[in-house]
Amino acid sequence: MGNRQTYKVQVQLKEESLKAFAQGQTTQTLWIGTKDSLIWKSEITINFAQAGTRMAMRLTEVFTRQEVNPPINPTAFAYRLPEGFKMVQQFEMPDFTEETGKLKGQPAGDFALSDLQGKPVRLADYKGKVVVLNVFAHWCGPCRAEAPELEKDLWQAYKDKGVVVLGVATWAQDNPTKRAQDFAREFKLTFPVLVDSENKVAEQYRVSGVPTTFVIDQEGVVREVVVGADVQRVKRAVEALLQGSTAENK
Repeated sequence: MGNRQTYKVQVQLKEESLKAFAQGQTTQTLWIGTKDSLIWKSEITINFAQAGTRMAMRLTEVFTRQEVNPPINPTAFAYRLPEGFKMVQQFEMPDFTEETGKLKGQPAGDFALSDLQGKPVRLADYKGKVVVLNVFAHWCGPCRAEAPELEKDLWQAYKDKGVVVLGVATWAQDNPTKRAQDFAREFKLTFPVLVDSENKVAEQYRVSGVPTTFVIDQEGVVREVVVGADVQRVKRAVEALLQGSTAENK
């Protein structure tokens, strides 16, 4: 870890307090200094369910400076209310899907990922086609329910009409390529499935929940963002783009 030598320790958390919140494997990884025995980095990965959708959350803390038993100023923990403070009865959770929706009308960010055979694939390779970019996780219930529809109602129905379906497997805690391969095999997927092993595309596209599907037009612009499993809405967006292209060519 930088110039500091550390031990890397990974443990599974099984405390009773986590069971009501987490579902599946919850792990914590600690980077502990070999000389000072201090924790310099902590990373917790949690699976949880929200509105019927399973999600993963990663909490990372990095400590850049630590002192053992330093003198503490008595006023260090004195709290003063800031100017303009406001009392509230409760905090409201932000709408995370709002950030994802802001990509609508924007150029789709290019990326390169490997497919299930290890072949590199770029989004830019499909310019000129309508791209259905489906970001999913292997453990996600709605993703699993949606997969056969993506294969039958989108890929098989439109692949000869200038439409490509790209699956992006993300948020796998371990063996991301194998997890994606097993998912594709289980649901007999024949459209390209790419492995987002470091969750970079999920971050790039501001994905806050899975599945999230982006419909990208022939010029590489995001025209629709669908959060959740709604293949019919995706189909309507695809049809609109195909009809627009047909009208322009007349």
